Amino acid sequence: MRFNSNLLGHDAYYATSYNSRMLQNLRGEVERVWLQWLNWRNRRRAIDWERLSALLQTLPLAPPRIAYSLWQSNPQLDELYG
Repeated sequence: MRFNSNLLGHDAYYATSYNSRMLQNLRGEVERVWLQWLNWRNRRRAIDWERLSALLQTLPLAPPRIAYSLWQSNPQLDELYG
């Protein structure tokens, strides 16, 4: 799913220590915007939160994952920045 690849790319850049709450908030916003887009073309609501939740059970968004810690030594960064 395209959302997951975008979220994983976002996490690779922004997923640092103590940023997990904002990453989770982003997933909530992605779900909200996805619902808007699914309902955009219809006058009546084509999908509601219950149906979106069922869809997310089948096609879940990738959970937020901290990419690197600000508090632990990282050999790749140590090599770059000495």
